[in-house]
Amino acid sequence: MVTPQLQSTKSKMIDVDTSDDATSTGLKSQSISINAFKLNYGLQYYLKVVVVYSDDEGDLVWSTGEFAFTTNLPPYGGNCILSPKTGYALDTKFVISCSSWYDEGDLADRPDDDVYASTELTYSFFTMSQGSPTRTLIQNGNRTQTGGNLFGLGNLTVIARVSDKYGEYIEQNFFVQVMPSPNLAARAANLTTGKDNILDSLVSSGDVGEATTLICAVASVLNSGSTEEEDDKEAKEARSKVRSAMIDGLEKMSTGVSTTDSVGQAAKALDSVTAEPSEIKGGTQAKAATALKSVSSTFSSFDGMREQEKVGTATDITSGAGNVLTSSSTSAETMEALKVNPMSSDFDYLETEPSPEELEVEREKNKLVAESVVGAVKSAADALLKGKPAGSKPIEVKTTSLTMSLQRDRPSNLGGKKLSGGGGSFKLPSSSTMLSKRRRRDTSSSDDEDEDSVSIVMTSTSKNPFTYDTSNQLDSKVVSLELNDADGSAIPVHDLEEDILIEIDNPAVPEPETVTRC
Repeated sequence: MVTPQLQSTKSKMIDVDTSDDATSTGLKSQSISINAFKLNYGLQYYLKVVVVYSDDEGDLVWSTGEFAFTTNLPPYGGNCILSPKTGYALDTKFVISCSSWYDEGDLADRPDDDVYASTELTYSFFTMSQGSPTRTLIQNGNRTQTGGNLFGLGNLTVIARVSDKYGEYIEQNFFVQVMPSPNLAARAANLTTGKDNILDSLVSSGDVGEATTLICAVASVLNSGSTEEEDDKEAKEARSKVRSAMIDGLEKMSTGVSTTDSVGQAAKALDSVTAEPSEIKGGTQAKAATALKSVSSTFSSFDGMREQEKVGTATDITSGAGNVLTSSSTSAETMEALKVNPMSSDFDYLETEPSPEELEVEREKNKLVAESVVGAVKSAADALLKGKPAGSKPIEVKTTSLTMSLQRDRPSNLGGKKLSGGGGSFKLPSSSTMLSKRRRRDTSSSDDEDEDSVSIVMTSTSKNPFTYDTSNQLDSKVVSLELNDADGSAIPVHDLEEDILIEIDNPAVPEPETVTRC
């Protein structure tokens, strides 16, 4: 058992909050993970560990140990400003600047004179639209000022973050109103598809940060237009063309993203540009899916990302994957609905009727999209579970059309476990049944099943990802469950002695009527 305690200024020990939300592992596991913002700045804490075990004679033996650490202090003393506070979408350039920030560095406390303070700081700048669960990173590094960026449409929160070399940070928030400018649709097209457009220039230069900031700003304009001009076919086609150009640019850059910053920026841009699935056409769906898979694969290779950024990037990847999957599935359903039976007497290839060859091309494209989307989501799940101790609380990533529920647990806890999320659930059989399959697969594993862990990934999609399989006609949500050992290998679940109970919500099925007979 682990007991966190605080060393007060009077050298007295004070118990620390150990409520359910203080840690993600509890206090009786082999490891402890204290949640963010549960400890105070600049104080010394002690972790007391108590281990109880039976000796060779069966007697209980107690053993204790302590570990002391001091929490870091955030940067101090400075200020950040945003100019202007109002402007026009795709026209006004907004600038954020910070000055006079310091940090104690490796000193035990903040120095009385700033001349002894550290200025080894990192400056990060974000925007966040109303209702969005994630942020858009504009710039990150040692530059204290942005170069001037176009912002998306609407009421935005702009965040300036100043971090020390250990990652501790302080943030300042600003509110900005970005209004529609005249000829906004034409401006969006000129920036992305016009002759010598800015987007092509940024993609060619490899400037992921500037390119994705522009794409997110343009996408916010397109997404606003998608709701305001639903019946305007010409406007919809124009937006689709701009989205295709931006997705093409993101696909070209996706193989070159190599940092946590660029991966997060690319993920956010892909989510934003695919937010209206009906405006993602044909081959563009495959390009978007390929880009998501590439970005997510790089994302899963990183270690040491801050949890907030990790969850944000995974959410953007999952949301983008759901958007692309919805787009691909919907277009497949539309094409299949236009299909005419070749054996019918009125069979004729009209302009609206797809030929067998066209249907086959569509199915192959849908297969590629589905495989890429599944790969992207799996990599995002791997990234979220990396480094998570067994027994930590589940992570849920909820987006409009795709939901993930993830956790890492001990093998002995699998028995009878019910996993729910996204309108479905799985109930696993008894622990002995699950572990017997696992032991048969790897007879060399340790007898102590709690020495390792199992990762559990449950996904739910609102659309059928398998539209390319003509024998698979589903009209409900699709749920899946994957169990992997600590080394990433799949745990077999076929031929179990007990059943796995699967439940899926299906609101399309009406409740049975109750008939009363007199």
